[in-house]
Amino acid sequence: PPLTLSKLPVFPVPEYVQEVYLYGFLENPHYSRNASLWLERLKAYRAKQLNADNLTDYLRSLDQIDEFDSHLQMLRYTVENGTLEERLPKEYVLTIDQFKVPPVLLEVGSHVQVNCGVIGRNSGPTIVRGTIVERSSIILIETETPLKTLRSLKIEFPLNRLQYKLEYTALVHMSRLDFSSILFPKIESAKPTTPAKTFDWFQSCIAENEQQTQAIKNIVNRTAYPAPYILFGPPGTGKTCTIVEAVLQIWKMRPKSRILVTATSNYACNELAKRLLKYVTVNDLFRYFSQTSQRDINGMDLKVVQVSNMHYGIYETPAMQDFVQTRILVCTVMTSGRLLQLGVDRSMYDYIFIDECGSCRELSALVPIGCVGTDTTNNRLQASVVLAGDPLQLGPQFYDAELRAKGDPTITHWAVNWHHLPNRKLPMLFHSVVGFMQQDSISLSYWNVQEAQLVYQYVQILMKEEINGQIVRQEDIGIVTPYSKQVEFIKNGLSTLGLDNIEVGSVNQYQGREKPVIIISAVRSNRTTVGFLADPRRLNVALTRAQALTIVIGNPENLMRNVTWYNFLKMMKQNRAITGISFTLTKRHLVPVEEGGGETMDGLDFA
Repeated sequence: PPLTLSKLPVFPVPEYVQEVYLYGFLENPHYSRNASLWLERLKAYRAKQLNADNLTDYLRSLDQIDEFDSHLQMLRYTVENGTLEERLPKEYVLTIDQFKVPPVLLEVGSHVQVNCGVIGRNSGPTIVRGTIVERSSIILIETETPLKTLRSLKIEFPLNRLQYKLEYTALVHMSRLDFSSILFPKIESAKPTTPAKTFDWFQSCIAENEQQTQAIKNIVNRTAYPAPYILFGPPGTGKTCTIVEAVLQIWKMRPKSRILVTATSNYACNELAKRLLKYVTVNDLFRYFSQTSQRDINGMDLKVVQVSNMHYGIYETPAMQDFVQTRILVCTVMTSGRLLQLGVDRSMYDYIFIDECGSCRELSALVPIGCVGTDTTNNRLQASVVLAGDPLQLGPQFYDAELRAKGDPTITHWAVNWHHLPNRKLPMLFHSVVGFMQQDSISLSYWNVQEAQLVYQYVQILMKEEINGQIVRQEDIGIVTPYSKQVEFIKNGLSTLGLDNIEVGSVNQYQGREKPVIIISAVRSNRTTVGFLADPRRLNVALTRAQALTIVIGNPENLMRNVTWYNFLKMMKQNRAITGISFTLTKRHLVPVEEGGGETMDGLDFA
């Protein structure tokens, strides 16, 4: 039978936190005593930095600040005297023009509360709750019960506090542990009593890389425990491949061990599950999805869905047997916190993997560790933790010889000498174009027709021609663009060409995943800044998703204003890897990198 989710504690943001926040964290004689004491603690924490003594309280305080800030942001989207249009029973359309400020933070899954006011006796509830089920040029809301009126409504968007509640819960459990040995180790980690010595590798490429094989042996043998084992490497050096092999070796060599594999996004989790399913039996792996994942089921790998709690095509709360009868559990870091609510035995998992840590909040990473990996009876960390990623998503650079990429040459080299490459020795090109960037007046997202047309041209060339005898399938091509309107525009254009199997998405969608061919449309044009493309992590993730061929399309006059893009264009010019219109690379237009990666209104990606 399906398990029941127990309720999490409320964990309200204390009034003294709200008080200090509203005064801008400045000294004020009108503070309450608690507010003054808390502000002094914050100052002391900043002076001492994180340590084993202040970690729990410091992180909790930071999370409370972040939550209250998010709460205030959501309050700005309240629609007074609003009007809804009924599309279906319990489905209503809210137009964007009713907002006082652009609702850039609202997304599919956001909570909605509709206050219908005083309608009359026995006419139904005056406050109806719901969620956003579609976010495009309109907002589609699905409510729990039908609305009795569609006019003069107060429509609010309460903050979804689940993430914060899980993080606070994780901190409660983590506070019972000895942080000094886990996060601030000063002595050598304990050695395993019965180390595994003989390894037969599942993936042939692993056997050829001494660094990867040593990392896997260390992970299997828990050499870092109780401290986490850190798997660090730039994009393209095989972190995900190493994680998969480590999980497989534990599965084979530790038959009594169970493994929790997590990542920040469902895309990354699905990629890990898909790779693992090439080797493990379907009865040994369970993919646990959250309820909001159901909307994306049509784009998921069928083999992954079949071993999940959506195998009937809809979300179902897992049963205990889903966890007990399988040895490998794959889910997002936040969904892992649900195991505590479901009553899953906290000593069940011996290994916890957290992939793509570079894109994960530190507090979120503590959710699987605190909610699943801690033995609260003996106040110790039960599981061996593996953290994988690159916190900087490193910029374009040449790495020292010790960082050896071991991609299969039959995959990584097949585009070399392609006759459309400006430099046939470099399977990468920048197509320079001056397009016209248009903004949707309702969704506020951007699109660029000229760049989209170039995307279509390259796709058609790739589909018609073999590259060095290699046939390019639709599934081999990925198109990355930062704006949801451009995603939509390119998808529609490809559909008219009968190319519906080419994946088009955002940079976040490709985090932790690869395709043989990646085409990037930068979109930005005729602007003095590059928007949230200024975030070097976005550029670097995009540039490292291709296994064999990368095509970047953009306006160089606009892009060179940002130092990261300037360096990229400089590298491409030095390697004679540019086609399209000619341009002169100059530093005179360089502007400082926008804090946080760009503008706040036109940069958000709803893809």
